[in-house]
Amino acid sequence: MAGFLKPGLVFGLLLGGSAALAEAETLDGEVTDVVDVTTIEVAGTRIRLAGIAGPALGEGRGEHSRMTLTYIVHDDAGGVVHCTLSGETRDGLPLATCQTPAGEDIAALIVDSGAARDCPRESGGRYAEFENAAARALPLPDRCRVP
Repeated sequence: MAGFLKPGLVFGLLLGGSAALAEAETLDGEVTDVVDVTTIEVAGTRIRLAGIAGPALGEGRGEHSRMTLTYIVHDDAGGVVHCTLSGETRDGLPLATCQTPAGEDIAALIVDSGAARDCPRESGGRYAEFENAAARALPLPDRCRVP
């Protein structure tokens, strides 16, 4: 399946009654690479899953976590995802929330598997309920701590 970016239009009313236009971009397509537990390539575009943190490759459980995400996106999602882009990382990678064709949040699935953690500073605690003992055993990066 070819991937593509498509602008979605969201209209809202301002106090004066005029319509405001906001854009939300989506990326749909095949997962062509799983770089690590938080980074995937969708239809040739590398993105970072928003709201989670996990071990880097070369760290303890890094390769295992990457393989767990590989299993989730290829076996659970059939290799195809729908992502809603929500910003950028400090390194310029797009941040996104991605779902399987069945509508399951991939970040929630990876946290529930114990291969990543909720990053409360980014997620507002969205994935905290999915953390289990294995997930909580992973270190929480400073960038995820709420001051």
